Amino acid sequence: MTDVTADRAQRQALRVAHAELLRSNTELEQFAAVVSHDLAAPLAVVNGYLELLGDHYATEIDAQGRKWIGATVRAVGRMQALIGNAVKYRDPARKCRVEVCARRQEDEYVVTVRDNGIGIPADQRRRVFEMFARAGTGGTAGHGVGLSTCERIVARHGGRIRADATPGGGTTISFTLPVSHTPADA
Repeated sequence: MTDVTADRAQRQALRVAHAELLRSNTELEQFAAVVSHDLAAPLAVVNGYLELLGDHYATEIDAQGRKWIGATVRAVGRMQALIGNAVKYRDPARKCRVEVCARRQEDEYVVTVRDNGIGIPADQRRRVFEMFARAGTGGTAGHGVGLSTCERIVARHGGRIRADATPGGGTTISFTLPVSHTPADA
């Protein structure tokens, strides 16, 4: 006679873990949809007003102004990259948390996107800003373009960007932008 108590307990634990994983994935999908919606709506409004500004004042805006409006419209389309990464590289063992903060610090603005995801290993935190470079974390595939693009945009506007560990786990991406700056291609 064989005691199957341990086997039954393992199977029950596996069923519970599977149910929790399904619940967690559903919650993540809902969270991503809400974040996407909450960001898309204001960005669409900004984009709409920029287009109205360009159309309504087309004869009064010089070439430089049109160039700035075009650059801003393109930037609005890319503004979800940092938040998208925070959701994409979440830690499946924890409820996803993403925090976005901005503050003025002397002559620059500091924007941080902090998550409790899988994190970026310390030795790769600089490399992830290189084109096509990806951190060797988790199994989530990316193209290695998002953070590189963010760095180019921030640098073009006279700022800096960096990746740090979030206390308790995850990644904090911080970037600075000068209070007053003319973009590099202006």
